Amino acid sequence: MSNDKNIIQHACDNIALIDVCDVVADLHGALLAETNIQLPTAINDWDIFNIVSEDESALIKKLFANQEFWRNLPVVRGAKDGVEKIRNAGFHVQWVTSSWHSCNDWENIRRAWLRENFNSEENDMSVTSRKYMVDGAFLIDDRPKHVQQWVSHRPDKTAYLFNTRLNAFFKWEHRFDWSMVDKILNGR
Repeated sequence: MSNDKNIIQHACDNIALIDVCDVVADLHGALLAETNIQLPTAINDWDIFNIVSEDESALIKKLFANQEFWRNLPVVRGAKDGVEKIRNAGFHVQWVTSSWHSCNDWENIRRAWLRENFNSEENDMSVTSRKYMVDGAFLIDDRPKHVQQWVSHRPDKTAYLFNTRLNAFFKWEHRFDWSMVDKILNGR
């Protein structure tokens, strides 16, 4: 069994786990542009539903149920080049993403978006809110909870917190944005 574990671990050493929303797809930028919601200057909660009014929350939920909204999300600046550099460094990119259940056909829409924008294949996406259960060489995610849980299950690896306005309040040693991809790849 120990030998099997080593084989599996070695196979994960070339897998880069990358979240989609707000790491490569500008979910909150598109949301704010579409709704004209004004976020407070000081944000101390990652979950947008905890920092907007009840009416704004209803508006967001309606927007998130719209297939066209998900189809037309813009790519985060620098993400295409950054993902290409990660792939060129020998990593397989595995997208780890949480679904939005109220949007019919969300999973297929997300797969098509990744194929169109990042030339991803069908099996390059894992849909889960339990990202700590997916192993790889490293994780890039914008949600503090996900990076915390992921490293708690593998303290010998690094989870990078992708810099966004909604997580600026959170203290994390390994922060990341796409301008830092060379530094991270060279430091591995």
